[in-house]
Amino acid sequence: KTVDNVVSALSKKAVNRVRESLDVSRIGEADGGKSGSKPNSAAVAWRAALWKRFDVATNHIFNSGVQIWTLQQVLIKKRDSSSYSSFVNVYIHNPNNPSQNEDAKKSAQSSSSSHSRNNI
Repeated sequence: KTVDNVVSALSKKAVNRVRESLDVSRIGEADGGKSGSKPNSAAVAWRAALWKRFDVATNHIFNSGVQIWTLQQVLIKKRDSSSYSSFVNVYIHNPNNPSQNEDAKKSAQSSSSSHSRNNI
């Protein structure tokens, strides 16, 4: 897999897990459906279930972030055996890198617009 695919998959996985964790209908199911009418005692249980699921969601976000950070650290430390440049430099300067092409377009647009403003 390419770096973009891994990062995209981790991002999608985190978003899906957060949606599942904070789904209001599932929170109601977690306490046996008692929160449907939400009287006082059920509201307390519903709130506790919500906070528990919020904790799970933040853990998913943290774990995905750690995985992406670990990938970045590996790309920085590992080197290409033929050119001895780090994998992150090889990745950044790869013409087939879609994120690099988007960044290059954005920087070219911003530099041309700032250049034209300076000439005015």
